[in-house]
Amino acid sequence: MDDDGDGRDTADELADAEEFGEEDADGDGTPNWLDVDADGDGVTDAAENDAAGDVDEDGIPDYLDPFVAPEDTDGDGIPDWVECGEQDPCLDTDGDGIPNHEDEDDDGDGIPTADERPDSEDQDSDDDGRPNHLDADDDDDGVPTAQEREDGEDLDTDGDGTPDHLDTDDDDDGIPTAEEVAHAEEFGDDIDGDGIPNRLDRDADNAGIVDGLEEPDPDGRPDYLEPGGFAGGALCAVDAPGRQRGNPACLLLLGLAALMLRRRRT
Repeated sequence: MDDDGDGRDTADELADAEEFGEEDADGDGTPNWLDVDADGDGVTDAAENDAAGDVDEDGIPDYLDPFVAPEDTDGDGIPDWVECGEQDPCLDTDGDGIPNHEDEDDDGDGIPTADERPDSEDQDSDDDGRPNHLDADDDDDGVPTAQEREDGEDLDTDGDGTPDHLDTDDDDDGIPTAEEVAHAEEFGDDIDGDGIPNRLDRDADNAGIVDGLEEPDPDGRPDYLEPGGFAGGALCAVDAPGRQRGNPACLLLLGLAALMLRRRRT
């Protein structure tokens, strides 16, 4: 049994605590067998347990020895032996000529590897099996993470608190960014020519209605990319996210559109 998942059996950690007289090596109130970093040196026990075990050969296991830590050339919190291991040459995820163990930004997305691993833990935002620090497209929406940031800063187009490079619907229009990217390849990236790509434009065709609220169109072209469709253009202009102006003519047009679509389907 391994209660803290550090690769060392709880029974062995209990035995070590008895042998070295340290049930809580770093004094943080969490016993070693429940602490992912028992000696508080900033390197997880899992990393230290998988390494040599006692680098300085002082008889104290590295995971209990705060004065010993595996070499970490780029200071990203991942030991060199993990980033390189026995590979020859060492892995270079972004192909920039700098191997990962010497590269502060392993995937070249503009976000330091250390920042993509809060609390020294791997993150996988899109659940694709690649941790964010090795993934050039963290949210798997078809737009590289680097492209979804500006001048090294996060962007949050829809203001929902989730930066675009981690947001599956960047403009909060109800249509996933990945779907808008795919449509852009077929129908064009900026349908209304306003300089804002469809994936960041809540009203991509400038029809006056939020994209996700437009009815599906049977002609094979998404209605949110059909300028001059049922929405009625500027007559139904978008006033705020998810809300239309209370124009009676607009409401009438929308009602007629819904009726026509209903009849078309019957």
